[in-house]
Amino acid sequence: NVRVIPGPIPPPPEPPLLTPDQIYVTPSAAECWGPGSELVITTNTHFSADYQQVTVHSSDPSTGVVTLTEGLTYDFENPLSTMANDPRQAVEVALLDRRVLFEADDASDNDEIG
Repeated sequence: NVRVIPGPIPPPPEPPLLTPDQIYVTPSAAECWGPGSELVITTNTHFSADYQQVTVHSSDPSTGVVTLTEGLTYDFENPLSTMANDPRQAVEVALLDRRVLFEADDASDNDEIG
């Protein structure tokens, strides 16, 4: 189903002013990325080796602001894309770890099962 809404498209909300140790993501991503999460942030190049690996210090799902344990470094040859230097080019942010708990049934008499 498609719903047509007449009138101008409202602009997206302005991202908050950030410090070098913060990134702005969707609130749903900020909710999933808690303290200790490892992230990879790409640059605006096409080379897979151009990235920064960071650790989350804290996140605020209400604002979408994720604070890192260290500030991002700026490389003049392979800069990160930001709203300030290139509002049309987005970087990719990927979660490297996901906390998963495996539970097994240990009631079996078969030693090969558990």
